Amino acid sequence: MPAMLSFLISRFPFLERQPHPMTVHFPIVFFLSVVLFNILYLSYGVAFIQEYLSALSDNRLLSLPVAMLTGLLPGG
Repeated sequence: MPAMLSFLISRFPFLERQPHPMTVHFPIVFFLSVVLFNILYLSYGVAFIQEYLSALSDNRLLSLPVAMLTGLLPGG
């Protein structure tokens, strides 16, 4: 095992386990947040909420493949 990986596992024991349960929560929260902030934007029309929605959409698209790929890992 590489020294850096060994150090990270000793520092953060959770990394030794199957990562799917941890990573799957991010896309779920991003998808629910988009709905909530869409409602807020439609209610109040504040411009920064629209910019935040764009960032949320990007983040959910980036976190979804990570959650799917970690589900293919053995263990857990």
